[in-house]
Amino acid sequence: MLRLPFGWPLEVSLGLFQAVVTLGITGLFLGLAVTYRKRYFGIWAAAWFVYVTRLCAIALFIVTRQDHWLFIHQVATGWTALLLLWAAVVFVWQPPWRRSYYVIIAAPVVWAYVAIYRVRDFLFAAVPSVIFLSIVTLVTGVVFAIYARRARSRWARVVAGGFLLWGLHHLDYTFLRSQGAWVPFGYYLDILFELAVAGGMLMAVVEDELSGLAALSALAGDLQRSLRPADVISAVLQRPLALPAVIGCALFRPDAPGGEPVFRGGSGVCEGAAPASLTEMMGRYPHALALPITVAEQRAGTFVIVSRVRDPFAALDQDFHQTLGQQIGAALQHSELYAALEERSADLSRVSAAILRAEEAERRRIARELHDETGQVLTAIRLELGLLARQVEGNVPAREALDRALDLTGRALETIRATVRGLRPAALDDLGLVPAVEALAEEFSGRTGVIVDLDAQEPPADIPPEVEVALYRIFQEALTNVARHAEARRVQAWIRPEGREVVLVVQDDGKGFDPAKTAKGGESRAGLVGMRERLLGLGGRLDVRTAPGSGVRLEARMPLEGANGS
Repeated sequence: MLRLPFGWPLEVSLGLFQAVVTLGITGLFLGLAVTYRKRYFGIWAAAWFVYVTRLCAIALFIVTRQDHWLFIHQVATGWTALLLLWAAVVFVWQPPWRRSYYVIIAAPVVWAYVAIYRVRDFLFAAVPSVIFLSIVTLVTGVVFAIYARRARSRWARVVAGGFLLWGLHHLDYTFLRSQGAWVPFGYYLDILFELAVAGGMLMAVVEDELSGLAALSALAGDLQRSLRPADVISAVLQRPLALPAVIGCALFRPDAPGGEPVFRGGSGVCEGAAPASLTEMMGRYPHALALPITVAEQRAGTFVIVSRVRDPFAALDQDFHQTLGQQIGAALQHSELYAALEERSADLSRVSAAILRAEEAERRRIARELHDETGQVLTAIRLELGLLARQVEGNVPAREALDRALDLTGRALETIRATVRGLRPAALDDLGLVPAVEALAEEFSGRTGVIVDLDAQEPPADIPPEVEVALYRIFQEALTNVARHAEARRVQAWIRPEGREVVLVVQDDGKGFDPAKTAKGGESRAGLVGMRERLLGLGGRLDVRTAPGSGVRLEARMPLEGANGS
């Protein structure tokens, strides 16, 4: 039997109390392992459980004085230290398991057997074990210190500090034992350091999870600000760099569905020279995480995150990785749809502008034909009728018939002139925009009795003809809507240049309308759609503000550059 300088019953109680505390820590890490499915949490849970075994073994040895409990205690002490160190190494670097490590596992068993059953000397058994335990614990603290520096984690520093102090505390074991002071202070310090390490690790998990979720939320916010492909890719590549351990990101997407992924862009250390393939990228950086990008449950690429540590999301499980990949995939899909929509809108704008130009050209042609052909023919007919009327002065019936024909011919000429003015106002071609709209406002007031207060400023000399025509037509359509629907007494309108835009505002004091009901269709809706289409074709925009009983305010803004692509 070994001669041991201890054996107080209080030590058994303290050991069992520490075993209960350590068992709770074991449950904590077991819960983390189940929740996050990370193997280092499982290794920590195993380490703390072995530590519980160590405490129970020493308590049973104190009570029974049987050497096999001391043997179990010594083996569990060595295995606890090795498991804690291995969990830390896996947490930071995740190295592969090697068969040579079984020799290290067997070392505590061999040493405990020699010290207890062969040498049978307490100091010879205890001192090397304490030194070994202290060194391994100190190395564990150093590993966490490295992780804390690379990942910039405050709570990892707490864990590192706890292990370093605990390792130094192991060195005073034999001294306090020999002085009879190990009980109770040694146990109290052990419990304190255990709680510091476990609490620090738990808070490091929370810290890591919060930083990951914050990055995910920030990325979602960035992606909502713009749907342009360049902005989306920039947000996707730049936002993960805010995570403490991340130093670079890269995006790989295939040119066609099912093809090989191709480098699309990078940030941080991944910015610059493009790798030949995804495999080369993963081989270039030892600490890289490849997240699959999915669109409608289909693989659509890979997003690579390069870290200072092996796992940049140490506390986050695969569900988070899948969510991040799905969010990136959805953002890229939306940006591509947005780009396609913009391209389609640009095509429609060009088509609309071409249609409007063709329409104006056709109006000009018809107006010219009516004026030059039909108008001249009617004028000639009127002259001939006038000559005939003078030749039949004595024939009253004939003269009356000719007078009626002259009157009908005159009315036909006026109708043609009005039609020509509607198709293509001569004032717009001959005098410019301001005289044309002033003449239109004057004619509208004379015809409807609605007062039109018009303030038209001369536009810049370089205003394109299609912009002048569009402003005239929109003003014409706005007055037509006032006459048909508004029941207004007064219209205020102005045209003025603002920077590189020309602004037209038409506001009436009529009955207004409900935009929600008008949006469902109707004649007034068709007029507004026509104005919007005309403006869209020229890169402009239309703003209509109204409510029942409040009149209508129509504002059209048009760039001086004219139509897109014109």
